[in-house]
Amino acid sequence: MVPPSPIILSYLAEHKKATRNDITKVVYKVSSELDGTNVRINAVFRGHMENPDLGIESETVDSELWYWISNRFIGECDYPKKDDVCLEISKPDYFEEYKLENIRKNMKAIKWGTEDNRLDFLRILSKIIKEIPSSVH
Repeated sequence: MVPPSPIILSYLAEHKKATRNDITKVVYKVSSELDGTNVRINAVFRGHMENPDLGIESETVDSELWYWISNRFIGECDYPKKDDVCLEISKPDYFEEYKLENIRKNMKAIKWGTEDNRLDFLRILSKIIKEIPSSVH
């Protein structure tokens, strides 16, 4: 089981800003793509599972986001839509190790079971982060 934080932090490291919905969608997509592997994301989702663009929620992701916000690693930014929240990194130096080019070195603390499990996660994470752009520019 992998917590959502590495996905959240890696996505923000690459995009600098993102909405709560963007982040939830990315965590869900990584979780879905990991089906068929031995790796699971420790998160529960509800909403439009067949089409996350219509809306998907996760209290687990929200809880992880709150942790990073309350510890001031990320903060809120202006966003015109009232039904979403914009988040941006507050401590850029901390996020360097979560950039896709560096994360392979950082993901050693999680108990993966096998190196193949870790590589499956990193491959899918990289693919999804490149696939799903941030709504905030």
